[in-house]
Amino acid sequence: MSSGNRNFICTVVFIDIVGFSKKAVADQLRIKQQLNDVLGAALQPVPPKDRIILDTGDGAAVSFLGDPEDGLFLGLALRDALAADGNTLQLRTGINLGPVRLVKDINNQPNIIGDGINVAQRVMDFAAPNQVLSSRSYYEVISALSAEHAKLFTFEGSRTDKHVREHEIYALGNAPAPQRADAQALADHRTDGDPDPLNGGADPHVGPQPRESGRTACGNRGSSAAARGTRFKAGAGSRGQIPRARRQDGHQAGRHPQGESSEKNGTCRCRARTFRPRQHRSRQTECAALGRGLRE
Repeated sequence: MSSGNRNFICTVVFIDIVGFSKKAVADQLRIKQQLNDVLGAALQPVPPKDRIILDTGDGAAVSFLGDPEDGLFLGLALRDALAADGNTLQLRTGINLGPVRLVKDINNQPNIIGDGINVAQRVMDFAAPNQVLSSRSYYEVISALSAEHAKLFTFEGSRTDKHVREHEIYALGNAPAPQRADAQALADHRTDGDPDPLNGGADPHVGPQPRESGRTACGNRGSSAAARGTRFKAGAGSRGQIPRARRQDGHQAGRHPQGESSEKNGTCRCRARTFRPRQHRSRQTECAALGRGLRE
């Protein structure tokens, strides 16, 4: 946000206090505090970097830069708070998903402008006291995320605003609010030792494994078979099979099959490769390390 103007497609929840301008100053202060308390509790699960709250004087506009579900759960929190016993707060709420531009206001604080917040205000104007309405753009996105979310809304028809622009409106009903996924609970669950699917199934308790390196069974410098991910398959009547990929100057680590030597040219033969004496000068010592020796 400090890099200048930026464009976003975000969820905007526009909230208006019914009859705010007709109330006395003392009543306005009390009602504003009630709204602040409701918003503070509802926005607690949302990180501050993912939301921008604008004070509109007789209400507020909350822009969510991340998860579209944040706008839904704010609308549900407002609905339930307004329906509670003893509540005297009356709000009209509109939710929209659209483009906004993040700018700096006269006090060098983050502000938003654009069609996303304008349509949210227009949708709010169509709402009755204590009603939450949604635009079609937001409804289509939130209903695509979950079938339970789609059941929360009912189609109210098309409305025309003062600028002769039509809006298809969906009303948030009285169905019970769905359970919100708790990201912290998922993080705690992974710290219990379960694999993290976002980390390739790695155990979160186990750090990066060092790449093993050292001398192989034949005394050559290089990575071990385990570090290279090489698997030795056991064959019928054989102690193992060696992969074709070999270093020219030695054998891989692991169980080496019995080889054979050639008396004709003095080469050291194994099933994988033939080494000439000049390439395999210490073949007596190296092959002895494998427990087989040379037959000359």
